[in-house]
Amino acid sequence: MAVTTVVVGTKAQLVLDGGIVNGKEKTYKKTLSNVKSSSTNDAVHATSQAIGGLQEKSVLEIHRIDEVELIEA
Repeated sequence: MAVTTVVVGTKAQLVLDGGIVNGKEKTYKKTLSNVKSSSTNDAVHATSQAIGGLQEKSVLEIHRIDEVELIEA
């Protein structure tokens, strides 16, 4: 049984530095929806960095989230 995938959506997620709270590192996540599925990783990273530069907190990580549908062929 073969399974194929179809990309149904793409998001970018910024992980922002929230500092140290009670001895633990605190992070915040900001998710950017409606990213074109055809966008390259470089484009997603560059755009996320630009948006991250507008945030008060510094960007620790950038994640690309591709949502896929699994279809049995």
